[in-house]
Amino acid sequence: MEQQQDKRTLHFLRKHIDELFAGGATMVARDPVTLLYEGQTLRVKQGMLVGYSGLLDLIEVVSDAEWRDAQQQLYAQELDEAVRSLEGQSGPNGMGQPVSDS
Repeated sequence: MEQQQDKRTLHFLRKHIDELFAGGATMVARDPVTLLYEGQTLRVKQGMLVGYSGLLDLIEVVSDAEWRDAQQQLYAQELDEAVRSLEGQSGPNGMGQPVSDS
C-alpha cells in the first residue's frame, strides 16, 4: 500500500490547536479558524494563533430577538440622552437661554 504524503503545514500550530481541543476548546468558525477557550477568543491569522481580549471576550452568543431588544433599548437610551441635552440648551420657544447680566 502506498503511503500518502501529509499536505498539512504549520505542524506545531496544528499540535497546539489539538491540545486546546483536548483541553475543552470549541471551534466557532472555520474561515478563519476561530476557537473559544476558557472565555478567550482565539483566531488563526497568518499562521499564528491570535488571542482577542477586551470587548470581543465579553460578547455572548444570544438569539436574534434578544439582540434586537438590547439594541432597541440602547437606541432609546441614546435618544433620551440627546433629547435631554437639547432641552438643556434651549429656553422657551426654542430660543437660547437668556444671558445673565451679572
